[in-house]
Amino acid sequence: MRRTNGVIKDARLPITIDVLKKLLLPLPVICKTSYEEILFKAAFTLALCAFLRIGEIVCQNKKTIDSPLVFSDIKVDSLNKYLYVKIRKSKTDQYNRDRIKVWFVGSSIFKHAEMSAFQRPGGKNLNLERQGVSVWWQGLGGFKLLNIKGRLRHLLSFEDPPNFLLLHCGASDVGSATLGYLQYRFKKILLEVNEILPNTKLVWSQLLPRIKWQVSHNNEAMEKCRNRLNRLAAKNILQGGGYYIKHPDLFPFSSSLYKSDGVHLNDLGN
Repeated sequence: MRRTNGVIKDARLPITIDVLKKLLLPLPVICKTSYEEILFKAAFTLALCAFLRIGEIVCQNKKTIDSPLVFSDIKVDSLNKYLYVKIRKSKTDQYNRDRIKVWFVGSSIFKHAEMSAFQRPGGKNLNLERQGVSVWWQGLGGFKLLNIKGRLRHLLSFEDPPNFLLLHCGASDVGSATLGYLQYRFKKILLEVNEILPNTKLVWSQLLPRIKWQVSHNNEAMEKCRNRLNRLAAKNILQGGGYYIKHPDLFPFSSSLYKSDGVHLNDLGN
């Protein structure tokens, strides 16, 4: 749209080394603690040297929580000679028009997977930023089918709808209700998700086997219920045009891939 009042001249001066020194000079007097002084010195210096916008360092509002730098975005080489900074948004595409947004929403399986990913070279974004993909992890302990609808509505108050939604939950529901009710609940959840996110592709992650089930010692019965829910999920997800992820390497007796609780995966399993 053409400007009606012409181009407004920017009266702000460019930040140079000399200007930066003048900005840093009063910080010992303005800041209440030495921590604040160091924090602002680091932020100002990094912004100049890395050509960062203010929104790439700090939050401007509650809708930009994925933009600012976090600790995992900063890397220092082994010789303490170079500082590597990961910019979360493209410098030429600030509104992420061309990025593919993926939400990982589910149980503590995702919570532990996020922590494992954080310690690996690809980071929490699974090294997918090169493909134009951004990942938002939302793993919660005890997350059940009934929690999906409310959780998605909550996330939409912070972010625009994603291109893909990867869901992993339901294992905590197994044994807490009859199989017939869980099947009914699952079908209803799919309708609710499609209503909330009509333009989002749904991806369902298969319920994982467990070495130990908290609500029952009858592992055989619990596994039968889990398998039937997985078959139902695969059928309905694929018929609806979504995607279904299997985990063929995980078995109820794969103890080397699980933590001592028999429920969560260890680093090798993740």
